[in-house]
Amino acid sequence: MKINMWKEFKRVYKASKKEFLIKFFSSIVLRGLLLVIPVLFSNAVNYATKQDYSGALLYIILSIIVTIIYRLSEGINQRTFYDLYSSLYNYYNSRGIDKTNDNSIFSLSRFNLGQYTNMLTTDVDVISAFFANGVIRVVQLLEFVVIYAYFFALDVWLFVFALAISIIILFVIPMTSKKVEILNSKKKSEQDKQTATIHEYFRNIKDIKCFNIFDKMSPIPKKQTKDFLDANANYIVKYTWNNQLFLLAIEICRLLSVAYGIYLIQHGNLEIGALLIIYNYYQKIIDNFSTILTISVEYTNLKVSLERFNHLVEYSSPRKELKNTCEYITDGKIIFKDILYGYKNDPTLKNVSLEINPNSLTVITGKAGTGKTGIFDLLLKLNRQHQGIITIDDTNINDIPDSEYFSKISLLRKNSTLFSMSIKENLSLVEPDFEKTIEICKQLGIHEQIMSIKDGYDTIISENDGLPLSLKQTIAIARTILKGSKIMLFDDALLGLDDNEQDKVLNLLLKLKKDHTIVMISHDKNVLKDAEKIIVMDAKQVAESGTLSELIEKKGTYYNLFEKSSVSSKEE
Repeated sequence: MKINMWKEFKRVYKASKKEFLIKFFSSIVLRGLLLVIPVLFSNAVNYATKQDYSGALLYIILSIIVTIIYRLSEGINQRTFYDLYSSLYNYYNSRGIDKTNDNSIFSLSRFNLGQYTNMLTTDVDVISAFFANGVIRVVQLLEFVVIYAYFFALDVWLFVFALAISIIILFVIPMTSKKVEILNSKKKSEQDKQTATIHEYFRNIKDIKCFNIFDKMSPIPKKQTKDFLDANANYIVKYTWNNQLFLLAIEICRLLSVAYGIYLIQHGNLEIGALLIIYNYYQKIIDNFSTILTISVEYTNLKVSLERFNHLVEYSSPRKELKNTCEYITDGKIIFKDILYGYKNDPTLKNVSLEINPNSLTVITGKAGTGKTGIFDLLLKLNRQHQGIITIDDTNINDIPDSEYFSKISLLRKNSTLFSMSIKENLSLVEPDFEKTIEICKQLGIHEQIMSIKDGYDTIISENDGLPLSLKQTIAIARTILKGSKIMLFDDALLGLDDNEQDKVLNLLLKLKKDHTIVMISHDKNVLKDAEKIIVMDAKQVAESGTLSELIEKKGTYYNLFEKSSVSSKEE
């Protein structure tokens, strides 16, 4: 993705115009003071060599005053930098978070946790620091104009020599930057993998301990860390080597210019104080070329980070806006027609056609790997690369604006995530009416259980809160129901609940089906018995459909998969 840097700068300047201007003017004052101090000191030296000690003392005093002002200004200037940096960081971080709402779920599913973490932290830091430092860099580059003008005023050859060296160095910098950029991109990629691997490792650390597979699993994050460190070392070494070569060249130039200055003094064409200014200004040239080198590296870092960040905020189909006030989803009738989904040689779904009636409880069942979850993935638009048509209420789901679509459909998987906030806050995310929340919790049989906890509905959900997993899952079920979506999808969401807990959930869902389309993935007979329609998946196709009694009576795929063995064992 090609980055338009000028367009990007205009965007961030508009977002933080005040902070940019304050930083610019404070930097000009600061760098101006730095240029004045050596001039004042050189005048003091010139007066001293002429034995005019009062004049020398005056310039020393002026140097001290300006130095004090400079040091005080440095503190203020640092504050203006952090104000600008903070403004830019907040802008990009907020933009990244907000833009995720505009992206399709399909687009968001392409990033792992490590990528998200690094894009919204490390990459945002790189981008913000570059533009915040950019103001300083521009002012520093302006120093070249002043310094070269001074050299020109002293001696034209001093000017020509300094300018020639500068041009040569500036010509060489782009030749080495590409290699540094490639190495930095490699480092970023390995860092993403490392972050994701460590997240996954510690997320599953309990299972790793319980299964006693530490020796098998611990080498994985260690290897990924080594890969990151190797990539980082290659990047650092290349950058440092380039930097040192450039600085060496400039140091040699400075010494040669000082030698030429001594020659001019020897012939009466230069004062001793001017030599001090030459030496000092060459130090500033070194600093400013170091800045150019820094800019070069920072720019390569910026390009990598911006490309990664823009993948997050722009790499997706934009949300479709409602063309009018009409509702696309009113009944909740779902139709799959000739769906081919997945890899060509190993598809997830093969020529699947099915129909799910509105205001009903439909169950999709089958052995693992038969495509059940693939149906839900497509309904959630997790992958739009498929053949065939999926419609809801006779409208292609890809033509339904996301803003409406995801207000009318919801999914709950087994072991669903609750947020790190109170039970009440988790539920109020979808239903602010607390009385309604309590009523649903009572119908699900968890109200009294919640109230028996010390903090009741104010209990904070966390990984180590000690709450039963079945309670957390039922709270997640309550949240799904409270959202009130026309279409509710449950992917083995009742697993982990005992028969009594399941019955309460099913009783409530059976009440709700008169106004909702409820689709469940399950092979639990307790669920299947209440379904108006059971869709049996086998070999990634729809094998058959019907009620539980019809499927058993038919003695087809369902019977052979789930009933035959149990019947045989009973007969034995």
